Amino acid sequence: MQEERMKAPLRRSRWRRACIAGAVVWTWVLSRPLTHGDAGFPAEATLAFHRLQENPPEPTPHTEPNGPIGSETSWSPWSGPLVYRGFDWGQVGRKLPQSPELRSLLFGLSATADKLLLDPPSLYRRATSLADIPPSQLDPVYERAGANAEVFALAMADCSQGEYLRTQGAVLAVFGKLLRRQDCVDRCIQMLEAFREHVPLQRPGWTAYEPDVHLPPGGDGVWLGTSWGIHGIIEMLDILGDDVPAPLRTELRSLLRQEAIRIADDWAAKRPWYVKSRAAQSNQWIEVSAALARACLYLGDPDLLGQYNLAIDNLAETLKTLGSDGAFVEGVTYASMTEGSLFEAIGLVRATGDTRLDRFPFVSQASKWWLHMTLSGLKYVNCNDSRMTAIPQWAQRTPLPSMYAAAKHGGGRQALQQLKTLYPDGQATLLGIQYLTDTADLVPSPLTLPTFAYFPTQELVVWRSLWEMPSASPQAWSIWIRGGSRLDSHSHRDQGHVSIQDGGKVILLDCGTPDYSNPDLDRKYASAAGHNVLQIGELRPRNAVAIAPIAVQDLGVAGGRVSIDCAAAFPETKSYTRTITWSQGGLVRIHDAIVFNKPTKPGEELLRFHTGAGTPLSISSSGSTHQAGWSDAQITVTSKSPISVGQQVWPDAVREPFQHATIVIGCLSAGTEYDVTTEILIRSARQGAEQ
Repeated sequence: MQEERMKAPLRRSRWRRACIAGAVVWTWVLSRPLTHGDAGFPAEATLAFHRLQENPPEPTPHTEPNGPIGSETSWSPWSGPLVYRGFDWGQVGRKLPQSPELRSLLFGLSATADKLLLDPPSLYRRATSLADIPPSQLDPVYERAGANAEVFALAMADCSQGEYLRTQGAVLAVFGKLLRRQDCVDRCIQMLEAFREHVPLQRPGWTAYEPDVHLPPGGDGVWLGTSWGIHGIIEMLDILGDDVPAPLRTELRSLLRQEAIRIADDWAAKRPWYVKSRAAQSNQWIEVSAALARACLYLGDPDLLGQYNLAIDNLAETLKTLGSDGAFVEGVTYASMTEGSLFEAIGLVRATGDTRLDRFPFVSQASKWWLHMTLSGLKYVNCNDSRMTAIPQWAQRTPLPSMYAAAKHGGGRQALQQLKTLYPDGQATLLGIQYLTDTADLVPSPLTLPTFAYFPTQELVVWRSLWEMPSASPQAWSIWIRGGSRLDSHSHRDQGHVSIQDGGKVILLDCGTPDYSNPDLDRKYASAAGHNVLQIGELRPRNAVAIAPIAVQDLGVAGGRVSIDCAAAFPETKSYTRTITWSQGGLVRIHDAIVFNKPTKPGEELLRFHTGAGTPLSISSSGSTHQAGWSDAQITVTSKSPISVGQQVWPDAVREPFQHATIVIGCLSAGTEYDVTTEILIRSARQGAEQ
């Protein structure tokens, strides 16, 4: 038994390496313009499935109201009808004659549809051997799987083909239905006919990417191939309607029913790792549970009420885990992965008359969190394991799918109005067409949402001088500040970190998250060394929870003042309080009061600040005052104890050329108490305030 307990974290670590890819895949497949050759996972996403080295977070007990969730749920199970009401593509067709904007977006996808018709059938026909798998759908990690190579590669190909069906298939279905393109309809029928052979939608082996992995009896359970296959089949059937021959519709409905039963069976047997560990916040738990809810609603079979209620209990456990202020504790990248399917399921469930999921505050608050995560200068708040630092071109005029879903199905009409103000147009993607359709009657108006927010679930403060569209020329400056939450997951040693953005210019930065294969990930990016924090005695590993509460003394339009107790993140300190004060005019003051348990060493690095300077800083010293500057900002450091101020070049995963100048503050002599004040003067913000 003891040996089994010791092995469990290792197994969970292997299984959880898959999580990060969902973030990449979800954003990649739903928002970006689809192009010929998008036949499987993007290379970055497939490799990321196998590069996450950290253990998964253990399930966290919660004390919020609503009672226990899951098999012991306190509410009565749903016994009403199961009715499916998906997105009405028919309304798009009805609006096309009167909407040149919709016509422009739809016809902007015509070249994509034409190219998709040239794709080989091997991209959607099930492979039965390693040799059958198309190169674009062959996960290169199979090469190190030894005897498991074929079973692993086939399982991953199931995911790629499910993803192909729900994205490219949906594009062809929309063109076939709305523009009466018979060639597109015919290809859709071929794809759906091929998926009759995809039983089960997800074959076992997705966890067997190392030679020493032995699948348990019954396999490793339902997974993303299950979820994406279900979504793809239902989306295409719903769009095409009677254009799909009745016998084929019957066969596919039978397949969906089998998959719904299989999901419930795997949950009961606890086959998937995420069920065994009750990882309700993971994308895999959410994706499969959302797909189960959608399948049951689409089939409308009262005999599936048990499976449907399981899906709702699962999603309720997720919503309870996520907290009440709308913050997603794993950061923007993981939120982009999970919240799209989560909120789409919430919308479908509500449409059938079941409002149980609406009781959770997270549902109505998530869209506000998303807006605050979007900063000036085409940047996102990039704390945690988040590779999404820059807003890509395809997300500048149309919101991210998770942001859109959270607004539509969570925040409601007011949230959509807020999105319309920041994202007035759609882009030539299916999401862009849906977004423009849903917001056609909304007129952009001044955003009344406060320019500041504190999210206690995530221990995060975000402030900006004004709201502006991502597609506009950036004028606002912004600051975000991190503490540490007991719920932290995929976290960095960033307790006390401060990032500053001035329009399109980076002033202070978080070094971000590179590819998980980067050997310097923990040492130079995710550790204290990758953040603007204390550099002595950090808590390790970098993802160990360190509670660092933020005390908000003042937060408003004119600026703010907050204090963070960072001692838990730096156990070699007896006490450590960081206080940050800032004003609309562009002056930020960071005060560090540090008491160590034992004296520091002369020459030891005390603090650092990662600047946005791409060239060497100008540094000067006069007594206890030290200055470092470049064209965008002036930084002044004063200390009651003797310190040195220097600089070094440091890597980042934020922007090209992926390196920057870093201010290094060192101890000149041994000491136990340090009182250091760092002032950052943002030159353009100050000049704007003076004009």
